[in-house]
Amino acid sequence: NGEQAVQILNQHHCSIAIFDLNLAGTSGLSLIKKARLLDPALRIIVITGLLSPDDETTLNSMNLTAILSKPFKKEALQNEVLAQLKAGKRQSDQSPGVHPEP
Repeated sequence: NGEQAVQILNQHHCSIAIFDLNLAGTSGLSLIKKARLLDPALRIIVITGLLSPDDETTLNSMNLTAILSKPFKKEALQNEVLAQLKAGKRQSDQSPGVHPEP
């Protein structure tokens, strides 16, 4: 549920989070806002079965990594996670203090 997700984000550094918009205990939108406050750089993938035009507009303004509509093939989620892990690795490789070997 959403409250457990917030506890996990408070206790652990995560590179990627996968949130469903329809959660027990809190809304997915509320969870995304809380996650952004905790870590503005967190890559967030949203999955949803129902996406209203208003929700879509809101989500598009939240700097999300991806939105996957249900039903989706597990490969679509796997590919998105792998792409984000690779993007994160490239970003960390280019950060100050990290120097590639010649």
